Amino acid sequence: MLTICAPDSYHAEREYIFHVVFSCFLGIDYTVNYESNLNAVVIRGEKSSISITDGLFSVEKTEWLSDKCLPVLPLKKGFLCEEIDFNINSIPVLYGHVLDSGKYLEVKDGDVSLGIDIFGSSFFMLTRLEEYIVNDRDVQDRFPVEASIAYKAGFLERPIVNEYVEILWCLLKKIEPSLVRKNQKYKVLPTHDIDKPFDMMFETPLQISRHFVGDILYRKSVYAMLKRVRDVYQLNFNKKKYISRKTETYDFIDAISSKHNLKDIFFFMNSKKSWYDGNYTIDEPHVLCIISKLVSKGHHIGLHPSFDSYMDVDEIKKEVALMNDVFTNNKLPLLVGARQHYLKWKNPDTWQHYEDAGIPFDSSMTYAGHVGFRCGVCYPFPVFNLETRKELKLIEHPLIVMDGTLYEYMGLSHDEALPVIKKLADECKKYNGEFVILWHNTMLDCKNERDFYSKMLDEVNC
Repeated sequence: MLTICAPDSYHAEREYIFHVVFSCFLGIDYTVNYESNLNAVVIRGEKSSISITDGLFSVEKTEWLSDKCLPVLPLKKGFLCEEIDFNINSIPVLYGHVLDSGKYLEVKDGDVSLGIDIFGSSFFMLTRLEEYIVNDRDVQDRFPVEASIAYKAGFLERPIVNEYVEILWCLLKKIEPSLVRKNQKYKVLPTHDIDKPFDMMFETPLQISRHFVGDILYRKSVYAMLKRVRDVYQLNFNKKKYISRKTETYDFIDAISSKHNLKDIFFFMNSKKSWYDGNYTIDEPHVLCIISKLVSKGHHIGLHPSFDSYMDVDEIKKEVALMNDVFTNNKLPLLVGARQHYLKWKNPDTWQHYEDAGIPFDSSMTYAGHVGFRCGVCYPFPVFNLETRKELKLIEHPLIVMDGTLYEYMGLSHDEALPVIKKLADECKKYNGEFVILWHNTMLDCKNERDFYSKMLDEVNC
């Protein structure tokens, strides 16, 4: 068993990141001792040790959770491959400094010294510390990707925490060659936010008219407008055929996932509190029929909480209770997790609200504005409340790619999007991680998008 000796400060924060890195990610047993005279984290093996620079947690307690905790831009780059068997030429250094030798890594008489603060940097990314400190928000009250260190420093499309963990593993093997790590396996996890289960079926005439305006003014697509005319006509004069055609989308999703031996998660709404929310409730017979069919095929159902619920624990609890009651009454499994509508999230409130509502996992952690690794990792992990200083039971499954991000925010075509998706999937494969993707059911109503989705799954699930 490894012994970790750490400076005698920030016990809760250190114990959280040690637990995530060693127990959750690597599956290695360890004990922690705190020593007042230490200014580095020292990992002791039987005959040798690793000394890791203490950066983030050396901040004065009076300055904790302030801008004094933020990495300083431009970030320096650490070059390590001369000393260890690591397949990346350089890595961004969020916290740390070069050693006396002028390098970030030294090996002397079997002992290792590392100038990169692996634990503080991983804590920064996983807890979304910068989103607590920095006040920038977009029009939807979301932390914008452009304000993030990962975007500014150009590593958003790299799972930097996974890279830190691999560096640590290489060093651990130097001091304890007999160590065995947890067996992780690459996995594709398709998810679908069901804002409108049958597109316009439950909408008012005013809501439908807004779509026509959007087709012309925002999407600038006559084809989309003409297609909508057809749908409105069919909805009013041949509703059965309309419902059948929209149901085909779920059949398509199930068929393509079955081909790849995948089980999807469908996040359904159960609120119509605001203009931005869904146009249905979960107890609609047609909606329940779809859910029952998906569950019978082995897929899972989560909650897609309403637009303003991210700051309202009572509303989240209410929506969870209402949906689980409907599921219980219809002999359906309870909710498996949740993802916020519009990806609206505040640190640490939303995570804590999920915990208090009994939600097992969240999958809201991606930026609307750009695909990539918002938390810097492609492994699920337990989250941490920066205010209460407690690790929560809630597990985060970071979302890596969303359809709307590719098309609306990044403005990519199918031909441009595919290599971007494949690159991110390859990063997840490199670390045997979890590649979480989001495609809305309404996006998959058309043949072109279905063809692309099929091709994309062929590329990433191999």
